[in-house]
Amino acid sequence: MKANLTVERQIGQDLSVSVGYVGGRGYHLTRTTDVNVRYPTVVNGRVFVDARSPIPNPAFFQGQMVVTDSQSFYNALRTQLKKRLSRNYQFQVSYTWSKSIDDATAGSSNTAYPTEGTSSQLWGTKADRGLSALNQTHNFVVNGIWSLPSPSGPKVFASVLRGWEVTGIFTAVTGTPFTPTLSGSNVNDNGRPGGGSRLRMPDWVGGRSFSSITSGTTAGCTFVNGIPGPFIDGRPNSVAPGQKLGTPTLWFDPCAFAVPPAGFYGNLGRGTFIGPGTVNFDMSLGKSIPLKWEATRLEFRSEFFNLFNRPNFADPANQVLNANNNALISTAGQITKTVTSSRQVQFGLKLLF
Repeated sequence: MKANLTVERQIGQDLSVSVGYVGGRGYHLTRTTDVNVRYPTVVNGRVFVDARSPIPNPAFFQGQMVVTDSQSFYNALRTQLKKRLSRNYQFQVSYTWSKSIDDATAGSSNTAYPTEGTSSQLWGTKADRGLSALNQTHNFVVNGIWSLPSPSGPKVFASVLRGWEVTGIFTAVTGTPFTPTLSGSNVNDNGRPGGGSRLRMPDWVGGRSFSSITSGTTAGCTFVNGIPGPFIDGRPNSVAPGQKLGTPTLWFDPCAFAVPPAGFYGNLGRGTFIGPGTVNFDMSLGKSIPLKWEATRLEFRSEFFNLFNRPNFADPANQVLNANNNALISTAGQITKTVTSSRQVQFGLKLLF
């Protein structure tokens, strides 16, 4: 289901501005779940799986089922300032604020989305509800074309400077959600060895704000039995204090998480943290050269992609602790790759006749 409402107003002869709302709801979307698991109870307000309870059918490893009960929710504010071509230039400025929430972005794990396709439980979807893997809160785009005016003066001078056109597009987009997880076997003992990332959620250490986990500096810690404690220099399973957060070296603070008690689901939500955003500027410079033959011209074009050679980083390594031995994963919070290429320049020459 989709709905939109836009109000547009012309300002002067060439300029217009528009403000609009765009909404969407999805019903009966697919998710994949496992029905051959131990069913939980609630202990002290938390979901608990007793390892002594039976698996419905021990003769089978899994009972995978595709269920069509997921939902999605999208709301966006879209604004645009647009100038039509006049006086040799045109431009468009667009900004969108949006929020996308769902129970499962993909119906299975075999997709390009950075999300787990398997739901943590059959009996309800709200435990998995969180920011969609597609959510990008802020999206700002500016593009424009400028045809350089023809100069006056000597014929040779004018012919060299005539016919040039500059185009450009600037994009700034916030990152997509990711979820810190535990590695190793399924810690909540629901009978599905390995499980999925939603079945290996860590506990979020109390007293920490979300902003303090990805900004500022870490106070450091040493993990003992999967629980962060005061930093002890030289001790293994430690995070050194003073490291800056929100950087490729350490995007989030591993000290904010712990291995939950055996049998309990971790209390961290899905899609809780946001990865690095993307900023990019592409431009081109071209010239049209009319030739003597009728309707024939030569076009020269130079194109610059990621002109300022800005590195745009991928999401960080999200595995924090190994639930088998409670050890810290050494790569937790580190970013090792980019999502856009470095600066690229190409030139082209085209004959139109």
